[in-house]
Amino acid sequence: MRAAPGAVPPSPTAVVRLLAVADAAVLVVPRPDGGGLDLPTARVEGQDATGALRGLLAEHGVGVAEPVPVGWVRNHVPDPPVDYPWPSPEAFFVVHRVDLASRSGGTWLPLGEAAEALGHRHWWPLVGG
Repeated sequence: MRAAPGAVPPSPTAVVRLLAVADAAVLVVPRPDGGGLDLPTARVEGQDATGALRGLLAEHGVGVAEPVPVGWVRNHVPDPPVDYPWPSPEAFFVVHRVDLASRSGGTWLPLGEAAEALGHRHWWPLVGG
C-alpha cells in the first residue's frame, strides 16, 4: 500500500527499508542471503521501527536526512508455522524514502538500473510504479 502524505506506518512493523535517492540513483546493498541487491534493510527487533530506521540512516551516512514513508507491504499469516520469523497474524514491511543532495559511500545504481535489479522484489511496486 502506498503511503499518503503524512501517513504513519501500521504496527507491527517487522522490517524497515531505506530508499536513499541522490543524483537520480538509488543506494543498494548486497542481500545477506546472497540473493542479489536490495535496499538497506533492518529487522525491527527489540526496538521500535523508528529506532531501526535511525540505525539504517546512521549506518549508511544519511543520519541528518528526514525519511518519509513511501508505503508498506502487509503479510497476513493467521496460522504460521512454528519457525515463522515475523509477527502474526499480520506484519508490515515498510519502505522509507530519503532524498539526498549528494551520494554518500556505498553502491549506487541509476534509477533505470535499479528498476532492473530490484524490480522483482515484493516491495518494488511501492517505489517503481
